[in-house]
Amino acid sequence: MSTNEASELRQFDFWLGEWDLTWGDDGRGTNVITAVLDNRVIKEEFDGTLSTPLQGLSVSTYNTQLGKWQQTWVDNQGSYLDFV
Repeated sequence: MSTNEASELRQFDFWLGEWDLTWGDDGRGTNVITAVLDNRVIKEEFDGTLSTPLQGLSVSTYNTQLGKWQQTWVDNQGSYLDFV
């Protein structure tokens, strides 16, 4: 792994951890963010069931060929989204 790649993989360290979320007047949920697969992938587990039936999962990784982060999101409502 190059020094540049190692530093790119650390860009989302601030996001790691367990988060209590609120939105709008009564939206509540949790988000658990972990580094997995030798710290090359960021896994997000969202649970909004405190106020909505939404649950979701995302994986994010740094694409060395593109020089950009990519994220894929799926949820229990049938969504599948790719972000670059």
